[in-house]
Amino acid sequence: MYEPRVSKARAEKATKPLKRGDIALLKGNPKRVRQLAEFTDKNRTVMDEYYEVTELFQAGQVSLTETKQSLRQLIKIDKQFLDSYLYLAQIEYDAENYEDYSRLVWETYLKAVQMVANIDGDYPKSLLWGWLENRHIIRALCNFALLQWEQDHIRLSLEIYRKLLASNLNDNIGARYSILAIRLGYGSEYEALFLPDSGPIFGLDAKKMDAWFDANAAKFSNEFVDFFENVK
Repeated sequence: MYEPRVSKARAEKATKPLKRGDIALLKGNPKRVRQLAEFTDKNRTVMDEYYEVTELFQAGQVSLTETKQSLRQLIKIDKQFLDSYLYLAQIEYDAENYEDYSRLVWETYLKAVQMVANIDGDYPKSLLWGWLENRHIIRALCNFALLQWEQDHIRLSLEIYRKLLASNLNDNIGARYSILAIRLGYGSEYEALFLPDSGPIFGLDAKKMDAWFDANAAKFSNEFVDFFENVK
């Protein structure tokens, strides 16, 4: 089994100041000066059709070509519903069309940050995963953070994960694990640490992840003050 390793060079990059270009990428709507107290996106009428399209594809009832056509049509109907782009991005990734994958992840991020952030790059104080309407936006921000991590733009990735955690302290997406992994010096493949050795568990071993987090979070306690206060 592949064993992810820490890198002192990666860990050091996480402590550097943000570059000017990174700061520009974090900025949102130039007409929004104040930080929003809370954000909940509107109900997207294409959402139900999106889930129908993707479920039919996963069940093998429609072809890949038909699915891509349907997703592109949904984008034409609602250019701000980001899951349609993200599903296309995953299709391109699975086909090893990494340039198209990257382009789509970038496109969704730029739309997402404009929707929620102000001119200074502040996310809403509350951007909750619990609202279904917000999930396509949070996924877009998270996928971009992961892409930046994969491409060794570690400081930018870390900043986005920090903003995601601060705006959603329940941390349904696990931003705290990514923050800790970056600070320790792991690469984006760190989740391989939590694959089960054997047995009935599929996916990542949540208990193992939590034990790892609890054992290491104190090394960077300033990163998680608000998170731990929230879970008290």
